[in-house]
Amino acid sequence: MVLLLDEGAVAEAIDMRTSIGVTEAAFASYAKGETLMPKRLHMAVDGMRGGLRVMPAALMGGRAVGLKTITGSPGARDPRSTYFLVVLFDPSDGRLLSIMGADVITRLRTGAASAIATKYLSRKDSKLVGVYGTGVQARAQLEALTKVRGITDAKAYDISRERLFAFCKEMSSNLDVGVEPVSEPSSAARTDIIVTATTSDKPFLMDSWVGPGTHINAMGANSPSKRELDPALMKKSRIFVDFKEQAIAEAGDLVEAFKSRDLLESQIEAELGDLVLGRNAGRNSDQEVTIFKSVGVAIEDVALAGEIYERALKKGLGQDVALT
Repeated sequence: MVLLLDEGAVAEAIDMRTSIGVTEAAFASYAKGETLMPKRLHMAVDGMRGGLRVMPAALMGGRAVGLKTITGSPGARDPRSTYFLVVLFDPSDGRLLSIMGADVITRLRTGAASAIATKYLSRKDSKLVGVYGTGVQARAQLEALTKVRGITDAKAYDISRERLFAFCKEMSSNLDVGVEPVSEPSSAARTDIIVTATTSDKPFLMDSWVGPGTHINAMGANSPSKRELDPALMKKSRIFVDFKEQAIAEAGDLVEAFKSRDLLESQIEAELGDLVLGRNAGRNSDQEVTIFKSVGVAIEDVALAGEIYERALKKGLGQDVALT
């Protein structure tokens, strides 16, 4: 029997705080060489928006083996349809264990990765967050940050005033954090921690806006055609990534900076797993600017899926189906 988990069951099985712990352990395993994770495959299909992306991974030692598939593109997905899917296999004999919707997983693991980076790279007294973009990822990002820092207030900016005000009202209520809508984009940068969660194809976070000691979680520009960060800001900052090989190939901010020689690949300080294991000290002073540039990696999805599967079994969630 195969356990089928819809998004509601996934959300019931796990929360953000647990996701942060599972994701941090997964990055530690990756840094210790205890995972298998090739670069994700992106197959362009004529007439198909977004093509097909396949992300396989395995956590060794019989813990989790699986893959995530992604289709569609941001802003063009029908909320009634499935575009994110995780398939989980038994590490011992390869049998299919579970098929689960992965929209919730994607939000949780992306927020969790930023929270882990924030834990190691932001100033410990950070309380004010600036958020660019007010979609589903921005919601997960802000929630995740409240789990690792004493966040009291946030400023949010979006080109859509309707989305912006809805976001601020919702998040203020859900997180018990004061979330203020701002009309000038520079206002959201005068904060301790900045989150960029947009689909922008041009840099908008300017160097002159960002003060000393700021930490930035830049997760929106996750393909070569997207950009969020001013090259001058990147040049003056210490840059960390989730998976160096994939970030160099896919993160639009990095791709363009390397192409223009504003940045060298050797200037990437470390991967997230190095921070978790203490191989890199992270923030060295309260004055430096740090950037966590993430593109999302398969070990996050597979590790969370393994945890969700075990929790779903204990809680009696999902539906058993026979495929044979």
